Amino acid sequence: MTRVSTATLYATSVAAINTAQDRLNTAAQQANSGKLATDLSGYASSDEQITAAKTLQSRIQSYLANNKILSSKLDLQDQTLQSVANSATTAKTAITQALAAGDGTSLLTQLQGTLSDAVTALNTQFNGQYVFAGSQTSTPPVSITQLSDLNTPTALASIGSVFANDQLAPVTRIEDNAVVTTGQLASSVGTPLFSALQQIAAYNAG
Repeated sequence: MTRVSTATLYATSVAAINTAQDRLNTAAQQANSGKLATDLSGYASSDEQITAAKTLQSRIQSYLANNKILSSKLDLQDQTLQSVANSATTAKTAITQALAAGDGTSLLTQLQGTLSDAVTALNTQFNGQYVFAGSQTSTPPVSITQLSDLNTPTALASIGSVFANDQLAPVTRIEDNAVVTTGQLASSVGTPLFSALQQIAAYNAG
């Protein structure tokens, strides 16, 4: 009995050692290759976790790509809004100087340039779409080109008539639970400046 028991014990020990060696070899292979298995069957026990991880990875990569594009678009918006602000400053300076000098001979020419710069900025495009047009991205949000366009009956009745944008400011989902407004509307940005220029155009027309 002793011999049989000893033989059984030895056999069991050897089997345990072999199993341990196999596990060590597998672990070493995984560590060296960075892979849990060499084929899909090795991942069967964790396929749900892998699928979920792949889905999450894909979603995160999509957000990263979208946010990269958004960053470029916001940089462009910043530049064009600064251009509109500069147009307003230029108009203010021209009016102030004309009043101080008591001479408005060149004022309308200067203000026409101011209007043109502002219209160009508000009609800026990004990837073929108008940035300040709301959801009407295929239509220029500002259609006028001349100071006299601000003095038409329709424009005088409502300065909003010179803008073609709708009221749906652009929004962007930057992560699963965060949606933010990421754009401005031409009418919101341009109305104060265009209203001031309209008053001067109306005064000049008598």
